[in-house]
Amino acid sequence: VRQQRWQAAKDLAEKLVVHSKDPAVLHAAGVLRLCTGDPDGARSLFSIILAMDPSDERARFMIYLVDGSSATPVEEDVRLSLLSLEWHSPFEFFAYLVQVLEKKIPATEAVTGGESRLETAWLNYAAGLLRERQNDRQAAGEHFAKACLEGWKDPWLQALALAGLRDLFGKPPDEFIERLAAAEVPEKERRQAVEQRRTMLRSLGYDSALRRKLLEEIYAIDESDQSVLLELVFTYAAQSAWQEALECCRKRQQPSGRESARTLTLGWLEPVLLARSGHVDDAEPLLSAYVEKTRDPWHADVGRCLLGRLAPEDLFRSAGNRPELLLSGHTALGLWREAQGEPEVALRHYKESLSTYLDDWPHYFFSLARMQQLRKGDS
Repeated sequence: VRQQRWQAAKDLAEKLVVHSKDPAVLHAAGVLRLCTGDPDGARSLFSIILAMDPSDERARFMIYLVDGSSATPVEEDVRLSLLSLEWHSPFEFFAYLVQVLEKKIPATEAVTGGESRLETAWLNYAAGLLRERQNDRQAAGEHFAKACLEGWKDPWLQALALAGLRDLFGKPPDEFIERLAAAEVPEKERRQAVEQRRTMLRSLGYDSALRRKLLEEIYAIDESDQSVLLELVFTYAAQSAWQEALECCRKRQQPSGRESARTLTLGWLEPVLLARSGHVDDAEPLLSAYVEKTRDPWHADVGRCLLGRLAPEDLFRSAGNRPELLLSGHTALGLWREAQGEPEVALRHYKESLSTYLDDWPHYFFSLARMQQLRKGDS
């Protein structure tokens, strides 16, 4: 695809589809059909993926994207399903993309709302589509080019963006292709460096000095990755490095009309870490501001609970049995109770966090580490 051999790439993908129903193969072939002028064929493949796995939000988004690029009206069930993805879904970003494509969030604002280079690439691609529809070829081309240069983690996004440049200019400018080729080796080295450190991290607890060092190195490689930033904040805090945790938290990107798990968590972490650092009086106005600007009702209620405006039992009654709510709420209250000098109450909240079994969330391992620290008498 990067060599602009579109038909050869499509032919190869079609041969693979004959012998495989692997979603990755179907997705590749679907993208190539879309890039070579066959939106109906692309939609049929993404529909097969969705039929095999109704929770595949990427396939659902691609159906939305295909419909939006053709005369076919966007299927309302597909649209509403994507828009219903909230902060606790790992696919919340697709809801944000739909809002951008529907102009509910200005594209110029949205391109600053990516929490990783890949998300920024997708947002630039969406902005390129909007500019293309407005016949602003120059701006559309600039956005597609940025999507290519930032989208190395998703070669099929790169294919879509390259196809966008091809459709605008007959083919991507030669100097851009040269620039893309020149970036390939350093991008590969960057990804390998991150993966090597990620492999080492898998065996390390939150109390490990090496974990802290590795996360600092990963963040230095790519400071746009807000998931790494959140991990690093929790790691500093787990090790009672309160000032470092607070300073790291303040490096976060300011949300652009988007409330993701990371932006919401980093939002309450700053005042709570400030309080844990001994500045409770300064923390409360910051926490009040967080409550006022937060649209998500759960996180707003968590903030009210920290401020004493909502009883903990009322907060957790509203959570029901939803583990992601219980985990986020108990983690916040545990750290706040530490700041209030109530370690026994904090321990109870951390214990409740662990009862959710959401061990793929950083909150979980932070709670485990703080339990261990508090039982050792750490302050």
